[in-house]
Amino acid sequence: MKLPTTKAFVRFIWLPVVVIVLIAAWLGDRCDVGRLPVYGSISGPVYESVEELAEKADLIVVGTVTRWTRGKRCATVDFIESIHYKIVGINADPIAFNTVEVSETLKGEAGATVTLVGYDAQRFVADNLTRLRPGDEVLLFLSGPVATDKPRYRLSPGTPVPDMYYNTLRNDNGVFDVYAGGRFVIPRLHERFDFDKLPENLAEMRLRVQNALSSSS
Repeated sequence: MKLPTTKAFVRFIWLPVVVIVLIAAWLGDRCDVGRLPVYGSISGPVYESVEELAEKADLIVVGTVTRWTRGKRCATVDFIESIHYKIVGINADPIAFNTVEVSETLKGEAGATVTLVGYDAQRFVADNLTRLRPGDEVLLFLSGPVATDKPRYRLSPGTPVPDMYYNTLRNDNGVFDVYAGGRFVIPRLHERFDFDKLPENLAEMRLRVQNALSSSS
């Protein structure tokens, strides 16, 4: 049997290696949010009363946003699928982590803080999504907790990925801003609520939530 020459053998071995290295370099970390901002819509049920929100929520808290961290959530870690996503220009969701210091819990059990994850409103533009900013005092209707699939997340350098997180119910639907020490409570998704039927302040909201939970138990 005639053996290939040394040069032919080198070409046979190194050509696939070079191709693989070039593809890997092109793919990068295979977690690309593409051209920003992304414009889209977030579908799903919308709750139009305090009673509906209270029933659906796993956790209801009052607190202050203390930290906001930008990141991305990779859609896939599969090599072949990553080639497809790289071609179309996106294979990750632009997301944000928020830390909320809890001052009161109306339903469920919470520690001193809760971590929220959702789309980054500065990079994902949708009608029912606004940014939670450090310093915002809020009443939150939350679902969860959810175990974090840590390999899929990329956060700012030096920021650890939390073990668990919560989501606000239907994004802004589960967010109420609290003003003047609780004298006013305003829903972020205000166009979906009848203001004549909404509590005006935190004390009234607290009572409505308690009554809703008592009637559903």
